[in-house]
Amino acid sequence: MISAELFRNFLTIYREGSVSSAARSRHLTQSAVSQQLSNLEEMMGAPLFQRTVRGMVPTSRGKSLYDQVFESIDKLDQVSRVILKNADPKAPDRSPAPIRIGTSPDYFDVCALPRLKTKDFACIVTFGEPRELHTLLQSGMLDVVISVAKPTVRALQYRILAEKRYVLIGPPSAKPKRPPRSLNDLAKWLKHQSWVGYSVELPNTRRFWQQAFGLRLESRLRFVVPDLRTVVHAVEQGIGVSIVPDFIGNPAIAQKRVFEIWPIKDLIPPEHWTIAFRELDTDRPRIAQLVEALTQ
Repeated sequence: MISAELFRNFLTIYREGSVSSAARSRHLTQSAVSQQLSNLEEMMGAPLFQRTVRGMVPTSRGKSLYDQVFESIDKLDQVSRVILKNADPKAPDRSPAPIRIGTSPDYFDVCALPRLKTKDFACIVTFGEPRELHTLLQSGMLDVVISVAKPTVRALQYRILAEKRYVLIGPPSAKPKRPPRSLNDLAKWLKHQSWVGYSVELPNTRRFWQQAFGLRLESRLRFVVPDLRTVVHAVEQGIGVSIVPDFIGNPAIAQKRVFEIWPIKDLIPPEHWTIAFRELDTDRPRIAQLVEALTQ
C-alpha cells in the first residue's frame, strides 16, 4: 500500500511547482521530499514530473495521478484538521502559507491590496477569467477566487463580499457646457461620443442603452483594453466615454480626472463580488480571516 504521505508530498510539489517550495510547505528537508517523490515514481513505473529550469512540470502521468488523488487526500486532511481542532481548540492554524488567490488585476489592485497590506497574509495571486480560476480552485491549485461570477459546482462555496455598481464617465475636455437635462438629451449627446470598453461585447453598456433609452447601442467603439484601470486612463486622456464599475470610477471622479456624465447606478442591475472556496476548506481559519479582511 502506498503511504498517504507520498501522495501529500506529490500534491504539494504539483501545486508549488518546485521541490524546495514543497519542502518548506511540508516542513521537511528538500532531500526527503525528493526521495519520497523518487519512491512514488518508482512505484508508479513512470516519471511524474519533468525537471526544468522553470521548475517541476507535471507529465501526462503526473496530471492523471493528480486528478485521481487530490480530492481524497484533501478530504483526509480536512478530517485530520477537524479532529485536531476538536482535541485542542486553541491550537494554531497550521494551514500552509501563502494563501493562493485568483482574481482580476483591477480588483486586486484597487480593492484587495489596500485591505491586505496591513494584514499578516502571505499571498500568491493569479489573474484570469472566473471560469478558468474556478477550475483551478476546484482542483486545489488555488485557495480562493474573488470575482462577480458565482461558482456553479457543488464542490465550491462562496460568500458575498460587496456590491458592484457602475458609473458613466467622460473626460473633462468633453464635458458639455449645457449638461443633459433628461435621458432623451443624454442619448442624443452620447450618440456623438466615442466609447472605451473593457471588451468588444460591451455587455453593461448595451444593457444600459436598452434599459435607459429602449434603444440599441449606436456609438463608435474606439478603444478596447481588458484592464479597467487602463480604460479609466483612456477616458481621462480624451479617447472616449465609458461605463466602469464604481470601485474604479469613483476615485477618478473624486480626483477630477474624469467626470460623471449621468448617475446610472439604478439603471444597471448591481452585481456582487464573491469569494469562492472549496467545501473541503470551509474549516480553514485563514479563509475566514481573508473574508473578514476583505469586507472591512
